[in-house]
Amino acid sequence: MSPLPREDPRTGIDPQLYDSHSHRMSRRSKHRPAPIRESRGHGEALARLIAQLPACTSGRLATIDPYHDTVLNEQAARPALRETPALLDHGTDDARAEAVPGLATCLKDCSTTPGSYLALVGG
Repeated sequence: MSPLPREDPRTGIDPQLYDSHSHRMSRRSKHRPAPIRESRGHGEALARLIAQLPACTSGRLATIDPYHDTVLNEQAARPALRETPALLDHGTDDARAEAVPGLATCLKDCSTTPGSYLALVGG
């Protein structure tokens, strides 16, 4: 099955922040790690904003795939956080304007929490 084209906004992105302890769980464990922070409710708007970024952009946000999972560690979250204000330059409606602060909060928490990672769950 081939991935959807980048312009398709029919999906959503749910940012989920995990700490380093949940990452070290055994692969055999049936217990799934619980996120320490989630940003829900603006997934479709966030996916549309990410999909509008030019593919040739060299920033961290352009590496996020709105249709598949993307993981950013604390080092990658720092530059991505600096790029969040630029998301509002791509034309915003109320839903998109509300999605950016949620993403920025998760990126900030990730960048300031040693050993954490941010899973951007697309789908």
